[in-house]
Amino acid sequence: MMFGIFKKKQTNAMDGVIRAIYGNNPPANSADLERAITIAHEDLLAEQVPISDVRRIASGLAAGPIPYSTYDLAVAASLSFFKTPALFNTLAEIQVPARLRVLNWMKSGKVAPGVMKIFEDALYQLYKPTAEAAGETGEKFDEADRILGAKFSAFQKQNAGQPLHHAAKVVCDFMIWQHNFASIEMPDDRTDKQEDHAKRIERAFLFGASGMAAQGFSLGRADEELFMLNIVGMYDGLGPDDAENEVARIFEAGDAEEKANRIGAASLVEYLVNGKSDTHRVHLAALQRECWGQ
Repeated sequence: MMFGIFKKKQTNAMDGVIRAIYGNNPPANSADLERAITIAHEDLLAEQVPISDVRRIASGLAAGPIPYSTYDLAVAASLSFFKTPALFNTLAEIQVPARLRVLNWMKSGKVAPGVMKIFEDALYQLYKPTAEAAGETGEKFDEADRILGAKFSAFQKQNAGQPLHHAAKVVCDFMIWQHNFASIEMPDDRTDKQEDHAKRIERAFLFGASGMAAQGFSLGRADEELFMLNIVGMYDGLGPDDAENEVARIFEAGDAEEKANRIGAASLVEYLVNGKSDTHRVHLAALQRECWGQ
């Protein structure tokens, strides 16, 4: 008898959770598990967590009673890792881009508002800088974080429908600004190995910036290849064939230099919403400093 009562209470509690997320008329479970695993692993967690771990968590959630869509399941699975204390340092640099992606997905109808709210509220509380670490009040940084997200959302609304060439030029201008400052610190006696490493970091930085720009200007997946070719054509002055080869190298660098990829994305957000500032022109230079000490 006691077990039956306990089970009934559990069921009622879960019904309450589902209603809190999806309302009084929750949808049927429509999640594509494999697609959700890929989205969580690549788009939200930036491949910082083994895909086997993502699969384990996502599979468990998919087997549960919550009627996730594919993107809802991806968000819920990734949240499990963002909430893991042992991964805080690893995931700290990618949590802002992840939050912006989820917000964008919610606006386009891919993620339920209730799922987005749980994700945003959790990451906001977990990753907000502390007063001790920042040397200033935590409230100030909390507000700055929310303002940045709001500004990026406003930027998306204001720039939806901008020509692809315009978006590519923005990325090109951003990269020239970063590169020119970084070149000041390049030693005259740098070796070929050092220069190759620095170029790989620059490509990864560009890869991250381009991906975030595609979101900022609301470009579709069908436009991504042409977008990258436009960027490379302007930034490196390459023709079509050489540009295709360079884009392939950029994608490879994005995988090899994940930190530069993430920082490029975050830096581009700051650039889009706040413009140029001395504080934020140093990111590529800071990443490449490790090359010169090799």
